Amino acid sequence: MTRQPKWTPAENTAVIGLYWLMSEYVLTGAEYNKAQMVRAVRGVRLDGSIQNPEAPLKDRSRGSIEAKLMNVTACLRDLGGAFTERSLEEQGYRAMSNYQADLKQAVAEFFDPANTQGEHVA
Repeated sequence: MTRQPKWTPAENTAVIGLYWLMSEYVLTGAEYNKAQMVRAVRGVRLDGSIQNPEAPLKDRSRGSIEAKLMNVTACLRDLGGAFTERSLEEQGYRAMSNYQADLKQAVAEFFDPANTQGEHVA
């Protein structure tokens, strides 16, 4: 099996942004479709054909994105405090702790309530 290259900062930001958006839906009680949202960041249609060749996670598989979303859950858990209110563990993204230090740092910066640059605003 060929290993995928390390996730880039842009890919980490895209998956963290997806997680943020999903958590917004959960916190507000809005309905959302996880599978459809993952397909959108991959740029594929329901039938698997390419819809957007410029999608931020076009080179990542559904499984790798799902695993990275579980890594974000683990990062939020490990950061503790106010970060845990954004957890999607109850929505199926159980914490998967084998994440990279740069992902944890990116999650901390993205979800930081003191973030005044608006990077986490969808």
